[in-house]
Amino acid sequence: MTSASADTTVPEQRGGWKIIGPGLVVAATGVGAADLVATLIAGSKFGYALLWCVVVGCIMKIVLVEGAGRFSLATGKTIFQGWSSLGWWPYLYFGPYIVIWGFVYGAAAMAGTGLPLHSLFPQISVTWWGILSGLIGLAFVWWGRYSIFEKVCAALVGIMFVTMVGAALLAVPNIPELIVGLVPRIPEGGLINVLALSGGVGGTITLAAYGYWLREKGWNTPGHMRVMRLDNTTAYVVTGIFVLATLIVGAELLYSAGLAVSTDDKGLVDLSGVLADRYGEWAGKLFLVGFWAAAMSSLVGVWNGVSMMFADFAGTLFRRPADHPDRLAGESSTRATSSG
Repeated sequence: MTSASADTTVPEQRGGWKIIGPGLVVAATGVGAADLVATLIAGSKFGYALLWCVVVGCIMKIVLVEGAGRFSLATGKTIFQGWSSLGWWPYLYFGPYIVIWGFVYGAAAMAGTGLPLHSLFPQISVTWWGILSGLIGLAFVWWGRYSIFEKVCAALVGIMFVTMVGAALLAVPNIPELIVGLVPRIPEGGLINVLALSGGVGGTITLAAYGYWLREKGWNTPGHMRVMRLDNTTAYVVTGIFVLATLIVGAELLYSAGLAVSTDDKGLVDLSGVLADRYGEWAGKLFLVGFWAAAMSSLVGVWNGVSMMFADFAGTLFRRPADHPDRLAGESSTRATSSG
């Protein structure tokens, strides 16, 4: 194995966006359709008043995810190995939680991808679009190499970013009100929205999956600490801009016009109709593509990350060696190619 000093130069020599990977994956995975709806609703109810929550949420996620990355790089252990050192209770809690949550989220994620696809191509039902999306997610988990998975997530993030930021620019943000929104305050009846908005900047169990994606990237020594910090910070700044754009859309298109949308994933379909009415059918369809990208990135990201976490949990429970293929969720053969 190369030294830590040598390891730091390998990724940094590439420069620019080529070194950004695991952070973008975990950030994109955490921002799904439900988070977009929560941000949209906050903008439609309170305008720019909760903009400061986006900033707080972004900083909070940078710190939390960097902590998970630091633990993995400094100790060489996975997050579950760290949890298991606390005693027996992580086994008792984590197993049932991840199984129940995994099935519930899996169903919700497939439905979330089905809604925009059905709106774009109504010949196929939401159910069948969801099933097709689930099969794609299965293929990435079962056969996909990390390098391919990372590129797919990056492409989906690009689509999300362009469509939502484009919608925000179309809406023409009110800069003075935007600046005022940076002052922390909680409007009457806005506490739940504050929690939803600050937690929606990429916040799920997949925060803990960051260390596993670092491993698959080939960043596994303390020498990779600097590039990990750059990766994580850049990814969450991009995510913060994306969530900010969603809030602007809610504030300008819904709050200013006194319009309301559904409080579930259908709210994003409602918004596509508002965009189509105001700017043309192309704007509504483009937004639906971004909606699908957000839902799909969460689906493939959660399924990949949680699968590795569950494999690590089961391997620890049955005392498999740390390098056992079952404990690595079959990913051990990908590491040599993932960082290339």
